[in-house]
Amino acid sequence: MVISMALTGVILYLTDYGYEMMHIAIAAGLFFVFTAFAFPLFYIIKPAYIGIVVFVTVIVLALGFQPASRFFMEHMTVITDFFLAHQQQRFTLSVRASLLVCI
Repeated sequence: MVISMALTGVILYLTDYGYEMMHIAIAAGLFFVFTAFAFPLFYIIKPAYIGIVVFVTVIVLALGFQPASRFFMEHMTVITDFFLAHQQQRFTLSVRASLLVCI
């Protein structure tokens, strides 16, 4: 992973493409997500079929990401409002509980 990140960094530097540490962090996170899906498959699937299964899984996830991202973009405000409303309610309750404990 380190070699691929270094090689990518050199290529981006040579082509004068601006990149930041955020891009490297995203790449590392995507690699960790990929390994989190791939390594458990080694215990489930025969070694001869693991490459095909990982390849098909990546394609299926790539195709399924587009509809899921559209859904989340349309409904993200509703989802965040729901979580923030419950978070505010929990915060209010925790402040009241801490005040009762202090009294």
